[in-house]
Amino acid sequence: MAVSGVIYIESEELAKVNAEVEGGLSGLVAALRSVQKETNTLLTQEIERQGENGDVEDENEEDESESEEEKEPEIKVAKLQ
Repeated sequence: MAVSGVIYIESEELAKVNAEVEGGLSGLVAALRSVQKETNTLLTQEIERQGENGDVEDENEEDESESEEEKEPEIKVAKLQ
């Protein structure tokens, strides 16, 4: 048995990922982890490639500004000791 998948970006096939499953449930888990690791590597490379071309917007900048706004307000009354 094998675990396989196809990675698409904007309807374009980026890569195919395959892993053979040997044994029972533990083999399946190992195969899924292998597929996940390979997928993460491929997507990281694609993000870096697009970043070099300037095609990717940095979505983390928005997240950082939102998280700053969501911080708790400062306590303006001194705490009793």
